[in-house]
Amino acid sequence: MRNAVTGEESVATKDIKTYIIDYSWSPDSKKILWSDKKNTLNITDLATGKTTLVEDSGVSIFNDFNWSPDSRFITYTRPEKTMSNIIVYEVATGAKHLITDGWYDSDSPNFSSDGKYLIFTSARTFNPTYSQTEWNHAYNNMGKVYILPLTKDAKIPFAPVNDMVTPTAAPKEAAPAKESKGKKKAPVKEEVLAYNFDNIESRVVELPTQAGNYGSLHMVGQKAYYQRGGSCVMYDLEKKSETDLGAYIVFGSGYKKALAIKEQKMQVIDVPTSAVSISEPISLGDMKKLVDYHQEWMQIYNESWRQMRNFFYAKNMHGVDWNEVYNKYKVLIPYVNHRTDLTYILGEMIGELSIGHAYSQNGEHPTPTRIPMGLLGASFTKDASGFFQVASVTEGANWDKSTRNPLTMPGVDVKKGDFIIAINGKLLNEVQDPQELLIGQAGKTVELTVNTVASEKGARKVLVTPLNDVSKLNYYNWVENNTRKVNEATNGEVGYIHIPDMGVDGLNEFVKHYYPH
Repeated sequence: MRNAVTGEESVATKDIKTYIIDYSWSPDSKKILWSDKKNTLNITDLATGKTTLVEDSGVSIFNDFNWSPDSRFITYTRPEKTMSNIIVYEVATGAKHLITDGWYDSDSPNFSSDGKYLIFTSARTFNPTYSQTEWNHAYNNMGKVYILPLTKDAKIPFAPVNDMVTPTAAPKEAAPAKESKGKKKAPVKEEVLAYNFDNIESRVVELPTQAGNYGSLHMVGQKAYYQRGGSCVMYDLEKKSETDLGAYIVFGSGYKKALAIKEQKMQVIDVPTSAVSISEPISLGDMKKLVDYHQEWMQIYNESWRQMRNFFYAKNMHGVDWNEVYNKYKVLIPYVNHRTDLTYILGEMIGELSIGHAYSQNGEHPTPTRIPMGLLGASFTKDASGFFQVASVTEGANWDKSTRNPLTMPGVDVKKGDFIIAINGKLLNEVQDPQELLIGQAGKTVELTVNTVASEKGARKVLVTPLNDVSKLNYYNWVENNTRKVNEATNGEVGYIHIPDMGVDGLNEFVKHYYPH
Protein backbone atom coordinates (compact mmCIF):
# COMPACT_ATOMS: atom_id res chain seq x y z
CA MET A 1 0.00 0.00 0.00
CA ARG A 2 1.35 3.45 -0.93
CA ASN A 3 0.70 6.57 1.19
CA ALA A 4 -0.93 9.18 -1.05
CA VAL A 5 0.87 12.05 0.76
CA THR A 6 4.37 10.73 1.49
CA GLY A 7 4.54 8.15 -1.29
CA GLU A 8 5.91 5.58 1.16
CA GLU A 9 4.87 1.97 0.81
CA SER A 10 3.70 -0.25 3.65
CA VAL A 11 2.45 -3.80 3.97
CA ALA A 12 -1.28 -3.92 4.73
CA THR A 13 -1.45 -7.63 5.55
CA LYS A 14 0.95 -10.40 6.50
CA ASP A 15 0.93 -14.19 6.27
CA ILE A 16 -2.13 -14.41 4.01
CA LYS A 17 -1.53 -17.80 2.42
CA THR A 18 -4.19 -17.72 -0.22
CA TYR A 19 -5.03 -16.33 -3.65
CA ILE A 20 -6.95 -13.04 -3.48
CA ILE A 21 -9.75 -13.02 -6.05
CA ASP A 22 -11.03 -9.44 -5.78
CA TYR A 23 -11.01 -6.49 -3.39
CA SER A 24 -12.77 -3.17 -2.75
CA TRP A 25 -11.64 -0.09 -0.80
CA SER A 26 -14.06 1.41 1.69
CA PRO A 27 -15.20 4.94 0.72
CA ASP A 28 -13.35 6.38 3.75
CA SER A 29 -10.15 4.56 2.62
CA LYS A 30 -9.70 2.94 6.04
CA LYS A 31 -10.53 -0.66 5.19
CA ILE A 32 -10.27 -3.18 2.34
CA LEU A 33 -12.94 -5.79 1.63
CA TRP A 34 -11.56 -8.83 -0.20
CA SER A 35 -12.36 -12.39 -1.25
CA ASP A 36 -10.09 -15.36 -1.85
CA LYS A 37 -10.00 -18.84 -3.37
CA LYS A 38 -10.73 -20.39 0.03
CA ASN A 39 -14.31 -19.15 -0.42
CA THR A 40 -14.01 -16.52 2.30
CA LEU A 41 -14.91 -12.83 2.44
CA ASN A 42 -12.76 -10.62 4.68
CA ILE A 43 -12.25 -7.05 5.89
CA THR A 44 -8.76 -5.73 6.65
CA ASP A 45 -8.37 -2.63 8.84
CA LEU A 46 -5.42 -0.68 7.44
CA ALA A 47 -4.65 1.12 10.70
CA THR A 48 -4.28 -2.04 12.79
CA GLY A 49 -3.60 -4.65 10.09
CA LYS A 50 -6.34 -6.80 11.63
CA THR A 51 -8.32 -8.98 9.22
CA THR A 52 -11.87 -9.96 10.13
CA LEU A 53 -13.57 -12.96 8.53
CA VAL A 54 -16.97 -11.83 7.30
CA GLU A 55 -18.09 -15.20 6.00
CA ASP A 56 -16.92 -18.58 4.73
CA SER A 57 -19.37 -19.77 2.10
CA GLY A 58 -18.17 -23.36 1.96
CA VAL A 59 -19.61 -23.46 -1.59
CA SER A 60 -17.75 -21.13 -3.95
CA ILE A 61 -15.94 -17.81 -4.08
CA PHE A 62 -17.53 -14.44 -3.33
CA ASN A 63 -17.80 -12.40 -6.51
CA ASP A 64 -20.28 -9.63 -5.65
CA PHE A 65 -19.65 -7.23 -2.78
CA ASN A 66 -19.91 -3.46 -2.22
CA TRP A 67 -19.60 -0.84 0.51
CA SER A 68 -22.28 1.56 1.73
CA PRO A 69 -21.38 5.23 1.08
CA ASP A 70 -20.67 5.83 4.80
CA SER A 71 -18.44 2.71 5.06
CA ARG A 72 -20.60 1.35 7.92
CA PHE A 73 -22.11 -1.56 5.98
CA ILE A 74 -21.24 -3.94 3.20
CA THR A 75 -23.52 -6.00 0.99
CA TYR A 76 -22.61 -9.20 -0.79
CA THR A 77 -23.97 -12.23 -2.57
CA ARG A 78 -23.56 -15.36 -0.46
CA PRO A 79 -23.13 -18.47 -2.62
CA GLU A 80 -25.49 -21.27 -1.60
CA LYS A 81 -25.90 -24.89 -2.68
CA THR A 82 -29.17 -23.96 -4.38
CA MET A 83 -30.11 -20.26 -4.68
CA SER A 84 -27.65 -17.49 -3.76
CA ASN A 85 -28.75 -14.95 -1.14
CA ILE A 86 -27.98 -11.29 -0.53
CA ILE A 87 -26.63 -10.19 2.83
CA VAL A 88 -26.13 -6.78 4.45
CA TYR A 89 -23.35 -6.83 7.07
CA GLU A 90 -22.69 -4.20 9.73
CA VAL A 91 -18.94 -3.66 9.97
CA ALA A 92 -18.81 -2.43 13.58
CA THR A 93 -20.93 -5.18 15.14
CA GLY A 94 -20.64 -8.04 12.66
CA ALA A 95 -24.43 -8.31 12.49
CA LYS A 96 -25.74 -10.00 9.34
CA HIS A 97 -29.11 -9.27 7.78
CA LEU A 98 -30.59 -11.69 5.26
CA ILE A 99 -32.19 -9.65 2.48
CA THR A 100 -33.53 -12.46 0.26
CA ASP A 101 -35.19 -15.69 1.35
CA GLY A 102 -33.50 -18.27 -0.88
CA TRP A 103 -36.53 -18.94 -3.07
CA TYR A 104 -34.95 -17.15 -6.04
CA ASP A 105 -31.35 -16.78 -7.17
CA SER A 106 -30.16 -13.23 -6.42
CA ASP A 107 -26.92 -11.33 -7.00
CA SER A 108 -25.14 -8.03 -7.87
CA PRO A 109 -26.24 -6.06 -4.78
CA ASN A 110 -25.18 -2.43 -4.40
CA PHE A 111 -26.12 0.54 -2.24
CA SER A 112 -27.58 3.69 -3.75
CA SER A 113 -25.43 6.81 -3.81
CA ASP A 114 -27.21 8.16 -0.71
CA GLY A 115 -27.20 4.79 1.05
CA LYS A 116 -30.98 4.69 1.46
CA TYR A 117 -31.65 1.89 -1.01
CA LEU A 118 -30.31 -1.48 -1.98
CA ILE A 119 -30.46 -2.45 -5.65
CA PHE A 120 -29.95 -6.03 -6.84
CA THR A 121 -30.94 -8.56 -9.50
CA SER A 122 -32.97 -11.70 -9.01
CA ALA A 123 -34.21 -14.52 -11.26
CA ARG A 124 -37.94 -14.44 -10.55
CA THR A 125 -39.48 -14.35 -14.03
CA PHE A 126 -40.75 -17.71 -15.27
CA ASN A 127 -41.54 -17.75 -18.97
CA PRO A 128 -40.66 -21.17 -20.41
CA THR A 129 -39.70 -21.72 -24.03
CA TYR A 130 -40.78 -25.05 -25.49
CA SER A 131 -38.52 -26.90 -27.90
CA GLN A 132 -39.60 -27.62 -31.47
CA THR A 133 -37.44 -30.72 -31.75
CA GLU A 134 -37.89 -32.45 -28.40
CA TRP A 135 -40.52 -32.65 -25.67
CA ASN A 136 -38.83 -30.31 -23.26
CA HIS A 137 -38.77 -26.69 -22.14
CA ALA A 138 -36.19 -24.21 -20.88
CA TYR A 139 -36.24 -21.07 -18.75
CA ASN A 140 -34.17 -18.19 -20.11
CA ASN A 141 -34.05 -14.47 -19.35
CA MET A 142 -35.34 -14.86 -15.81
CA GLY A 143 -33.64 -11.83 -14.24
CA LYS A 144 -34.99 -8.40 -13.38
CA VAL A 145 -33.80 -5.47 -11.26
CA TYR A 146 -35.19 -4.97 -7.74
CA ILE A 147 -34.97 -2.08 -5.29
CA LEU A 148 -35.26 -2.27 -1.50
CA PRO A 149 -35.81 0.94 0.53
CA LEU A 150 -33.56 0.53 3.58
CA THR A 151 -34.54 3.59 5.63
CA LYS A 152 -37.98 4.58 6.86
CA ASP A 153 -37.82 7.98 5.15
CA ALA A 154 -36.76 6.54 1.76
CA LYS A 155 -39.26 7.32 -0.96
CA ILE A 156 -41.07 4.15 -2.00
CA PRO A 157 -40.77 3.60 -5.77
CA PHE A 158 -44.12 3.53 -7.64
CA ALA A 159 -46.10 4.20 -4.44
CA PRO A 160 -49.51 5.90 -5.01
CA VAL A 161 -49.37 9.70 -4.85
CA ASN A 162 -52.14 11.76 -3.31
CA ASP A 163 -52.94 14.42 -5.93
CA MET A 164 -55.72 16.12 -3.94
CA VAL A 165 -55.23 19.90 -3.71
CA THR A 166 -55.80 21.46 -0.27
CA PRO A 167 -56.33 25.26 -0.24
CA THR A 168 -54.06 27.07 2.18
CA ALA A 169 -53.84 30.63 3.37
CA ALA A 170 -51.24 32.88 1.81
CA PRO A 171 -48.08 32.81 3.89
CA LYS A 172 -47.17 35.92 5.84
CA GLU A 173 -44.14 37.77 4.69
CA ALA A 174 -41.26 36.87 6.95
CA ALA A 175 -39.16 39.57 8.50
CA PRO A 176 -35.62 39.76 7.15
CA ALA A 177 -33.19 37.77 9.23
CA LYS A 178 -30.71 39.73 11.29
CA GLU A 179 -27.10 39.11 10.51
CA SER A 180 -25.13 37.90 13.47
CA LYS A 181 -21.70 39.43 13.57
CA GLY A 182 -18.75 37.47 14.75
CA LYS A 183 -20.66 34.21 15.16
CA LYS A 184 -19.51 31.15 13.30
CA LYS A 185 -22.06 28.93 11.62
CA ALA A 186 -22.55 25.62 13.34
CA PRO A 187 -21.11 22.72 11.31
CA VAL A 188 -23.69 20.65 9.47
CA LYS A 189 -23.95 17.27 11.09
CA GLU A 190 -23.61 14.34 8.73
CA GLU A 191 -26.75 12.24 8.63
CA VAL A 192 -26.32 8.80 10.16
CA LEU A 193 -28.69 6.45 8.39
CA ALA A 194 -30.78 4.06 10.42
CA TYR A 195 -31.62 0.95 8.45
CA ASN A 196 -34.88 -0.87 8.94
CA PHE A 197 -34.53 -4.62 8.39
CA ASP A 198 -38.04 -5.53 9.52
CA ASN A 199 -40.38 -7.21 7.03
CA ILE A 200 -37.84 -6.79 4.24
CA GLU A 201 -39.40 -9.08 1.63
CA SER A 202 -42.63 -7.08 1.53
CA ARG A 203 -40.71 -3.88 0.71
CA VAL A 204 -38.82 -5.17 -2.34
CA VAL A 205 -39.94 -3.35 -5.51
CA GLU A 206 -39.49 -4.72 -9.04
CA LEU A 207 -38.51 -2.39 -11.86
CA PRO A 208 -40.99 -2.82 -14.75
CA THR A 209 -38.37 -3.77 -17.34
CA GLN A 210 -38.05 -6.70 -19.70
CA ALA A 211 -36.66 -9.90 -18.21
CA GLY A 212 -33.07 -10.59 -19.19
CA ASN A 213 -29.52 -10.74 -17.87
CA TYR A 214 -28.53 -7.76 -15.75
CA GLY A 215 -25.33 -6.64 -14.05
CA SER A 216 -23.25 -3.61 -12.91
CA LEU A 217 -26.07 -2.10 -10.86
CA HIS A 218 -25.99 1.46 -9.51
CA MET A 219 -28.55 3.90 -8.15
CA VAL A 220 -27.99 7.66 -8.15
CA GLY A 221 -30.84 9.73 -6.75
CA GLN A 222 -34.04 8.38 -8.29
CA LYS A 223 -32.27 6.87 -11.27
CA ALA A 224 -31.27 3.20 -11.50
CA TYR A 225 -28.46 2.13 -13.82
CA TYR A 226 -27.80 -1.41 -15.03
CA GLN A 227 -25.92 -3.24 -17.73
CA ARG A 228 -28.09 -5.14 -20.21
CA GLY A 229 -26.56 -6.48 -23.38
CA GLY A 230 -23.69 -4.33 -24.59
CA SER A 231 -24.67 -1.00 -23.05
CA CYS A 232 -25.80 0.68 -19.85
CA VAL A 233 -29.50 1.37 -19.37
CA MET A 234 -31.04 3.96 -17.03
CA TYR A 235 -34.47 3.77 -15.41
CA ASP A 236 -35.92 7.05 -14.11
CA LEU A 237 -38.13 6.22 -11.12
CA GLU A 238 -39.85 9.61 -11.20
CA LYS A 239 -40.61 9.61 -14.91
CA LYS A 240 -41.19 5.83 -14.91
CA SER A 241 -39.25 5.50 -18.15
CA GLU A 242 -36.23 3.58 -19.38
CA THR A 243 -33.41 5.01 -21.52
CA ASP A 244 -30.69 3.05 -23.28
CA LEU A 245 -27.56 5.16 -22.79
CA GLY A 246 -25.91 3.53 -25.79
CA ALA A 247 -22.53 3.07 -24.11
CA TYR A 248 -20.78 1.11 -21.39
CA ILE A 249 -20.57 3.28 -18.26
CA VAL A 250 -17.95 3.03 -15.50
CA PHE A 251 -18.99 5.10 -12.48
CA GLY A 252 -16.35 7.01 -10.56
CA SER A 253 -15.98 7.06 -6.78
CA GLY A 254 -18.77 9.04 -5.15
CA TYR A 255 -20.63 9.22 -8.48
CA LYS A 256 -19.08 12.58 -9.29
CA LYS A 257 -17.96 11.52 -12.76
CA ALA A 258 -18.25 8.54 -15.08
CA LEU A 259 -16.29 7.02 -17.94
CA ALA A 260 -18.28 6.34 -21.11
CA ILE A 261 -16.95 3.68 -23.50
CA LYS A 262 -18.44 3.37 -26.96
CA GLU A 263 -17.06 1.98 -30.22
CA GLN A 264 -13.53 1.78 -28.76
CA LYS A 265 -13.68 5.43 -27.70
CA MET A 266 -13.69 6.76 -24.13
CA GLN A 267 -14.69 10.05 -22.54
CA VAL A 268 -15.01 11.29 -18.96
CA ILE A 269 -18.52 12.68 -18.49
CA ASP A 270 -20.94 13.72 -15.79
CA VAL A 271 -23.17 10.91 -14.56
CA PRO A 272 -25.44 10.57 -17.61
CA THR A 273 -29.20 11.12 -17.58
CA SER A 274 -29.74 10.65 -21.32
CA ALA A 275 -28.20 8.83 -24.29
CA VAL A 276 -24.42 9.29 -24.35
CA SER A 277 -22.55 10.90 -27.22
CA ILE A 278 -18.75 10.80 -27.16
CA SER A 279 -17.74 14.13 -28.69
CA GLU A 280 -14.29 14.58 -27.12
CA PRO A 281 -12.76 11.12 -26.77
CA ILE A 282 -9.62 10.59 -24.73
CA SER A 283 -6.70 10.49 -27.15
CA LEU A 284 -4.79 7.23 -27.01
CA GLY A 285 -2.70 7.95 -30.08
CA ASP A 286 0.53 8.59 -28.16
CA MET A 287 -0.03 5.89 -25.57
CA LYS A 288 2.85 3.48 -25.98
CA LYS A 289 4.62 1.02 -23.76
CA LEU A 290 8.06 -0.51 -23.81
CA VAL A 291 8.00 -4.26 -23.18
CA ASP A 292 10.97 -6.45 -22.39
CA TYR A 293 9.59 -9.68 -23.80
CA HIS A 294 12.03 -11.89 -21.94
CA GLN A 295 10.92 -10.40 -18.62
CA GLU A 296 7.28 -10.63 -19.64
CA TRP A 297 7.62 -14.26 -20.72
CA MET A 298 9.24 -15.19 -17.40
CA GLN A 299 6.36 -13.47 -15.60
CA ILE A 300 3.84 -15.38 -17.72
CA TYR A 301 5.66 -18.62 -16.90
CA ASN A 302 5.61 -17.86 -13.17
CA GLU A 303 1.94 -16.93 -13.17
CA SER A 304 0.96 -20.00 -15.19
CA TRP A 305 2.79 -22.24 -12.72
CA ARG A 306 1.14 -20.48 -9.76
CA GLN A 307 -2.27 -20.69 -11.41
CA MET A 308 -2.03 -24.48 -11.56
CA ARG A 309 -0.62 -24.68 -8.03
CA ASN A 310 -3.40 -22.55 -6.56
CA PHE A 311 -6.38 -23.89 -8.49
CA PHE A 312 -5.62 -27.53 -9.35
CA TYR A 313 -8.42 -29.68 -8.02
CA ALA A 314 -6.11 -32.18 -6.26
CA LYS A 315 -3.89 -30.81 -3.51
CA ASN A 316 -1.26 -33.48 -4.14
CA MET A 317 -0.94 -32.30 -7.79
CA HIS A 318 -1.48 -35.90 -8.96
CA GLY A 319 1.60 -36.91 -7.02
CA VAL A 320 3.86 -34.57 -9.01
CA ASP A 321 6.50 -32.49 -7.21
CA TRP A 322 5.26 -29.16 -8.58
CA ASN A 323 8.27 -27.22 -7.29
CA GLU A 324 10.56 -29.59 -9.13
CA VAL A 325 8.50 -29.14 -12.30
CA TYR A 326 8.87 -25.36 -11.93
CA ASN A 327 12.65 -25.59 -11.84
CA LYS A 328 12.74 -28.17 -14.64
CA TYR A 329 11.18 -25.87 -17.24
CA LYS A 330 12.26 -22.49 -15.85
CA VAL A 331 15.79 -22.97 -17.21
CA LEU A 332 14.38 -22.97 -20.75
CA ILE A 333 12.57 -19.61 -20.53
CA PRO A 334 15.67 -17.37 -21.05
CA TYR A 335 16.14 -19.07 -24.44
CA VAL A 336 12.59 -18.37 -25.63
CA ASN A 337 12.57 -15.89 -28.50
CA HIS A 338 8.98 -16.20 -29.72
CA ARG A 339 5.65 -16.29 -27.88
CA THR A 340 4.77 -19.58 -29.58
CA ASP A 341 7.87 -21.20 -28.04
CA LEU A 342 6.68 -20.08 -24.60
CA THR A 343 3.26 -21.60 -25.27
CA TYR A 344 4.91 -24.91 -26.13
CA ILE A 345 6.90 -24.92 -22.87
CA LEU A 346 3.79 -24.04 -20.83
CA GLY A 347 1.98 -26.94 -22.47
CA GLU A 348 4.81 -29.32 -21.59
CA MET A 349 4.82 -28.07 -17.99
CA ILE A 350 1.06 -28.48 -17.57
CA GLY A 351 1.28 -31.87 -19.28
CA GLU A 352 3.29 -33.15 -16.30
CA LEU A 353 -0.01 -33.27 -14.38
CA SER A 354 -1.50 -35.85 -16.80
CA ILE A 355 -4.96 -34.32 -16.80
CA GLY A 356 -7.44 -33.50 -19.51
CA HIS A 357 -9.05 -30.11 -20.12
CA ALA A 358 -5.88 -28.24 -19.17
CA TYR A 359 -4.74 -26.10 -22.07
CA SER A 360 -2.03 -23.67 -23.06
CA GLN A 361 -3.24 -21.19 -25.64
CA ASN A 362 -0.98 -18.88 -27.59
CA GLY A 363 -0.88 -15.22 -26.67
CA GLU A 364 -0.17 -12.07 -28.65
CA HIS A 365 2.52 -12.70 -31.20
CA PRO A 366 3.58 -11.41 -34.63
CA THR A 367 1.82 -13.11 -37.51
CA PRO A 368 2.30 -12.68 -41.25
CA THR A 369 -0.45 -11.07 -43.27
CA ARG A 370 -2.38 -13.90 -44.88
CA ILE A 371 -3.82 -13.73 -48.37
CA PRO A 372 -7.14 -15.60 -48.45
CA MET A 373 -7.10 -18.51 -50.89
CA GLY A 374 -10.28 -19.07 -52.87
CA LEU A 375 -11.56 -22.64 -52.47
CA LEU A 376 -14.09 -24.37 -54.70
CA GLY A 377 -14.94 -27.38 -52.53
CA ALA A 378 -13.67 -29.86 -55.12
CA SER A 379 -10.58 -31.81 -56.16
CA PHE A 380 -9.03 -31.78 -59.65
CA THR A 381 -6.74 -33.89 -61.78
CA LYS A 382 -4.60 -32.55 -64.63
CA ASP A 383 -5.71 -33.90 -68.01
CA ALA A 384 -3.33 -34.70 -70.90
CA SER A 385 -4.73 -31.60 -72.62
CA GLY A 386 -3.38 -29.44 -69.81
CA PHE A 387 -6.86 -28.55 -68.58
CA PHE A 388 -8.14 -29.76 -65.20
CA GLN A 389 -10.91 -32.29 -64.72
CA VAL A 390 -13.17 -32.28 -61.67
CA ALA A 391 -12.35 -35.46 -59.72
CA SER A 392 -14.87 -34.91 -56.92
CA VAL A 393 -17.34 -32.31 -55.67
CA THR A 394 -18.08 -32.05 -51.95
CA GLU A 395 -21.84 -32.05 -51.53
CA GLY A 396 -23.14 -29.42 -49.11
CA ALA A 397 -26.31 -27.63 -48.10
CA ASN A 398 -26.59 -24.57 -50.30
CA TRP A 399 -29.30 -22.93 -48.18
CA ASP A 400 -26.67 -22.40 -45.45
CA LYS A 401 -23.78 -20.06 -46.23
CA SER A 402 -21.35 -22.05 -44.07
CA THR A 403 -22.03 -25.34 -45.91
CA ARG A 404 -22.45 -23.97 -49.41
CA ASN A 405 -20.48 -25.39 -52.34
CA PRO A 406 -19.77 -22.78 -55.04
CA LEU A 407 -19.82 -25.37 -57.86
CA THR A 408 -23.29 -26.70 -57.00
CA MET A 409 -25.08 -23.37 -56.74
CA PRO A 410 -28.08 -22.83 -59.06
CA GLY A 411 -26.92 -21.85 -62.54
CA VAL A 412 -23.42 -23.23 -61.96
CA ASP A 413 -23.97 -26.99 -61.75
CA VAL A 414 -20.36 -28.13 -62.21
CA LYS A 415 -20.23 -31.92 -61.81
CA LYS A 416 -17.65 -34.65 -61.41
CA GLY A 417 -16.01 -35.31 -64.82
CA ASP A 418 -16.43 -31.73 -66.08
CA PHE A 419 -13.37 -29.77 -67.17
CA ILE A 420 -12.31 -26.35 -65.91
CA ILE A 421 -10.92 -24.62 -68.99
CA ALA A 422 -10.16 -21.15 -67.61
CA ILE A 423 -10.42 -18.98 -64.47
CA ASN A 424 -11.13 -15.30 -65.04
CA GLY A 425 -10.19 -15.79 -68.69
CA LYS A 426 -6.79 -17.36 -67.93
CA LEU A 427 -6.45 -20.77 -69.61
CA LEU A 428 -5.59 -23.55 -67.19
CA ASN A 429 -3.38 -25.38 -69.67
CA GLU A 430 -0.93 -22.55 -69.05
CA VAL A 431 -0.65 -23.08 -65.28
CA GLN A 432 0.57 -25.89 -63.03
CA ASP A 433 -2.28 -25.70 -60.53
CA PRO A 434 -5.71 -23.98 -60.73
CA GLN A 435 -5.21 -22.63 -57.18
CA GLU A 436 -2.59 -20.25 -58.63
CA LEU A 437 -5.44 -18.25 -60.13
CA LEU A 438 -7.55 -18.30 -56.93
CA ILE A 439 -5.06 -16.54 -54.66
CA GLY A 440 -6.85 -13.67 -52.95
CA GLN A 441 -10.15 -14.57 -54.60
CA ALA A 442 -12.06 -15.83 -51.52
CA GLY A 443 -15.40 -14.08 -51.25
CA LYS A 444 -15.03 -12.44 -54.66
CA THR A 445 -16.90 -13.10 -57.89
CA VAL A 446 -14.86 -15.36 -60.15
CA GLU A 447 -15.59 -16.43 -63.73
CA LEU A 448 -15.06 -20.11 -64.58
CA THR A 449 -14.99 -21.47 -68.12
CA VAL A 450 -16.40 -25.00 -67.94
CA ASN A 451 -16.94 -27.79 -70.49
CA THR A 452 -17.86 -31.45 -70.55
CA VAL A 453 -14.80 -32.11 -72.74
CA ALA A 454 -11.22 -30.85 -72.58
CA SER A 455 -11.72 -28.10 -75.14
CA GLU A 456 -12.50 -24.40 -75.32
CA LYS A 457 -15.00 -25.10 -78.06
CA GLY A 458 -18.54 -25.22 -76.75
CA ALA A 459 -17.50 -24.22 -73.23
CA ARG A 460 -19.82 -22.20 -70.98
CA LYS A 461 -19.01 -19.44 -68.52
CA VAL A 462 -20.34 -19.38 -64.97
CA LEU A 463 -19.85 -17.07 -61.99
CA VAL A 464 -18.91 -18.47 -58.59
CA THR A 465 -17.90 -17.09 -55.17
CA PRO A 466 -14.98 -19.16 -53.81
CA LEU A 467 -14.87 -19.95 -50.09
CA ASN A 468 -12.04 -19.09 -47.71
CA ASP A 469 -12.74 -22.13 -45.52
CA VAL A 470 -14.23 -25.51 -46.46
CA SER A 471 -14.01 -27.16 -43.03
CA LYS A 472 -17.74 -26.83 -42.28
CA LEU A 473 -18.60 -27.99 -45.79
CA ASN A 474 -16.39 -31.06 -45.37
CA TYR A 475 -17.80 -31.80 -41.92
CA TYR A 476 -21.37 -31.54 -43.16
CA ASN A 477 -20.53 -33.93 -46.00
CA TRP A 478 -18.90 -36.38 -43.57
CA VAL A 479 -21.97 -36.40 -41.29
CA GLU A 480 -24.36 -36.85 -44.20
CA ASN A 481 -22.38 -39.75 -45.67
CA ASN A 482 -22.07 -41.59 -42.39
CA THR A 483 -25.70 -41.01 -41.48
CA ARG A 484 -26.69 -42.50 -44.82
CA LYS A 485 -24.48 -45.54 -44.22
CA VAL A 486 -26.01 -46.14 -40.80
CA ASN A 487 -29.51 -45.74 -42.26
CA GLU A 488 -28.73 -48.32 -44.90
CA ALA A 489 -27.27 -50.73 -42.34
CA THR A 490 -30.25 -50.40 -39.99
CA ASN A 491 -33.05 -50.04 -42.54
CA GLY A 492 -33.69 -46.52 -41.37
CA GLU A 493 -33.79 -47.36 -37.66
CA VAL A 494 -31.10 -44.85 -36.75
CA GLY A 495 -29.92 -45.27 -33.19
CA TYR A 496 -31.32 -48.78 -32.79
CA ILE A 497 -28.38 -51.00 -33.73
CA HIS A 498 -28.73 -54.09 -31.56
CA ILE A 499 -25.08 -54.87 -30.88
CA PRO A 500 -25.70 -58.16 -29.01
CA ASP A 501 -27.75 -59.49 -31.95
CA MET A 502 -24.94 -58.73 -34.37
CA GLY A 503 -22.32 -60.66 -32.45
CA VAL A 504 -18.63 -59.85 -32.37
CA ASP A 505 -18.00 -61.00 -35.94
CA GLY A 506 -20.98 -59.07 -37.25
CA LEU A 507 -19.91 -55.93 -35.41
CA ASN A 508 -16.37 -56.19 -36.77
CA GLU A 509 -17.69 -56.59 -40.31
CA PHE A 510 -20.01 -53.61 -39.83
CA VAL A 511 -17.17 -51.36 -38.63
CA LYS A 512 -14.76 -52.62 -41.30
CA HIS A 513 -17.26 -52.04 -44.10
CA TYR A 514 -18.74 -48.70 -43.12
CA TYR A 515 -15.82 -47.12 -41.25
CA PRO A 516 -12.74 -48.46 -43.06
CA HIS A 517 -10.48 -45.75 -41.60
